[in-house]
Amino acid sequence: MTPGATRDGDGTGACAAAVVVGDEADLAAAVAGRPHGPLRWWPTRTVGLARTLGLAEDARAPDERTGAEPVVVTVDGLEIHGGGPAPERLALAVVVGGIDPRRLGARHRRRPVQVRIDGTTWFEGRATTVVVANAEFLGTADLAPRAHPGDGWLDAQVYALPPAQRAAMRRRLATGTHLPHPSLPTRRARTVEVRTAAPWPWTADGRALGRRSLVTVRVTPGVCRLVL
Repeated sequence: MTPGATRDGDGTGACAAAVVVGDEADLAAAVAGRPHGPLRWWPTRTVGLARTLGLAEDARAPDERTGAEPVVVTVDGLEIHGGGPAPERLALAVVVGGIDPRRLGARHRRRPVQVRIDGTTWFEGRATTVVVANAEFLGTADLAPRAHPGDGWLDAQVYALPPAQRAAMRRRLATGTHLPHPSLPTRRARTVEVRTAAPWPWTADGRALGRRSLVTVRVTPGVCRLVL
């Protein structure tokens, strides 16, 4: 059984669960409209949250799938703030600022960034990327091996790697062996605030957020109940 899961029959009502067909961003949008309500999810392409939960892409229609007795998994959310008190978007898997680690090459420049964890400055220096992960995988990359989508924590990573070390890092992403690394600090967090000297590109669950110089990500425990 998936960690953090329970057998259906405890009042969650698997039969009443709405069905979401799509990727992580589609699921997050459904959760935002139906917080805490039970949902069934059929991922239409390889996405990290599905891999983390042990779900495979399935092109069949939801009513064509059969399986064992349902289990219910609680998934945390990532509230994304752009400076105001209200969240701008909800994500469920991974938020990336700067260069996607899977595409990080020698040509990408490190730029000034400050990262605050739960109100305290944790990193201040030059980096190419900041990752805030709730799911273990980003696509097929084992980006955050310690991340668990239902434990109430986020995994923050800063990519301050010098150019000569980036190709080796990318090769190790598939197996999660890019960590630990002295130029890739990691930290568990409830809130991650990122400030950059110039606006960085940001993505949430693979969808573009635009360029920003201030982004705050907060964990929202138990925002989603998935019936698997």
